[in-house]
Amino acid sequence: IAKHASMLANGFSDNNKEVYIIVTKDNNEQSFFDLKENVSVVSTRNTTTDSNKKTERKNAIIIRLLKTISYFIPKESKARRFWGFSVSKIRNSLLLKETLNKFSNPVIIALGFGYAIDVFYATLGMKCDILYGTRTYAEGELKGLDKDIASIIMKSFSCVVSQTNYTSEYIKKLGVNNVRVIGNPLALATPVYDGKRSNRIINFCRISKEK
Repeated sequence: IAKHASMLANGFSDNNKEVYIIVTKDNNEQSFFDLKENVSVVSTRNTTTDSNKKTERKNAIIIRLLKTISYFIPKESKARRFWGFSVSKIRNSLLLKETLNKFSNPVIIALGFGYAIDVFYATLGMKCDILYGTRTYAEGELKGLDKDIASIIMKSFSCVVSQTNYTSEYIKKLGVNNVRVIGNPLALATPVYDGKRSNRIINFCRISKEK
């Protein structure tokens, strides 16, 4: 669970909101960051139960059916591209939908475009508000993805929250106008260094182009 996800969850919890962090892996893994006692972590992939095994079998049948339908859509058409993309993403979305159906009219925050795609398909036909939060370099996050598809997905959300004006402008060029900019929060509990200082900057991050 990422730092910004834990901060958001704890912040909503402090404001008396019922908060759930939904993860797409086994929830037995401990969160590195502290979570408030009333923040619950829910997994979509607890495959040890009979009900989930039945869900997996049902989902496999649906995916085979959708793949069959794709053969009747003209090749090289935008509809074929979108359909093919949808089928490739449907498994995670079906598992997520099973989890989201347990909640009534939720407000969903999808952090990262990969999760936003899963949420888009999982919530089709559901009554809920969805916010997509991009906390990184948008050109890198959307690299290799059909921009028409990205635009359709982002336009469907109640709001897209960007970290910087640069990212906001990039998203708007895709025809998406429901964008707001909210910068990174500060962790006020971070201790203040009062030792000897030097003119050096140290950065810790993953090795990737945007960093």
